Amino acid sequence: MTGYRVTGFSMLETMVAAMVFAFGAIGATGMQILATEANHEAMYRTRAVYLATDLIERLRDNPEGLETYDSSADNLWRIVGSHSISKEPEPDCVSTSCTPQQLATHDLWAWEQVLDGKDVYREGVSATGGLPSPTGCIRYLGDGQVELAIAWFGRRSMSNAILATSCTVADRYGNQDEYRRVLYLRTYLSQ
Repeated sequence: MTGYRVTGFSMLETMVAAMVFAFGAIGATGMQILATEANHEAMYRTRAVYLATDLIERLRDNPEGLETYDSSADNLWRIVGSHSISKEPEPDCVSTSCTPQQLATHDLWAWEQVLDGKDVYREGVSATGGLPSPTGCIRYLGDGQVELAIAWFGRRSMSNAILATSCTVADRYGNQDEYRRVLYLRTYLSQ
């Protein structure tokens, strides 16, 4: 009796290999999605750090106007963002010389424009360069100390979201505080 020698793959082996490949592809796709979301979160945090640094430099350049940046005399936050300053203050402080108080008012308007993304546009879409649903808060503590907080709406919920500073606007995030991201800085500006 002559036996047959079996060569090649059986149907079962092929199905197992296809299933292993499919699970690997699904896992790789999931990792890519998570990496993209993490990249967006990092990009927003980097943008918030840039915005904080920009405002701190504006404060350092205008030490006589520090109290104007935080116009609230009750030691609460000065809150800007999401178009809270509707139009450019007069004078524009670019082509005209200004007092320190006028410069502070213009700086806040210009900073809010960048915070809201008004410095970057895409065809057919309004501002695209800022943070999503941003809130910027400034508090001058006296003696050259300034607190700055920037809050924005994150892409994913966090189970340990911080409700850190009182830098919030009522109902800005609704009941979705787990999506809030906050960058908080406290710095000393020489007087």
